[in-house]
Amino acid sequence: MSEKQMWYDVSYMQELMRAAFWDAYEAYEALHNNHGDQRFSIAMNYLVLSHQSYVELNRMKHEKDLSHYEIDGFLTAYDEYKFELKKVITAKDENTSWLYSKKEMLLESWKSTNEFLSNYIKSATKK
Repeated sequence: MSEKQMWYDVSYMQELMRAAFWDAYEAYEALHNNHGDQRFSIAMNYLVLSHQSYVELNRMKHEKDLSHYEIDGFLTAYDEYKFELKKVITAKDENTSWLYSKKEMLLESWKSTNEFLSNYIKSATKK
């Protein structure tokens, strides 16, 4: 794979990761910023949007052989967050403390992975 193609693939992965993260984050915000049962539907819609980006990110990782522990860490944090969010939505649970902790873990993982990818892109463009 050429350096230019690798730079493009990593940049695309970073965009997908950003979209997956922000839509997942908005799902959490929807639970707290809306009232009644509609908040669970809104959260689920954001989760669906997020999951589309997540699936594409995972596809790119495998198809382009771009596996790295930083990326895998984000995907694991996402899976754990999604599991907790689905439990809250399904049960229409008011207690979101477990979900909050998974959201914070996802945030930290996203920051770390985003920094890793940004540094890779910066170093690739300096060559």
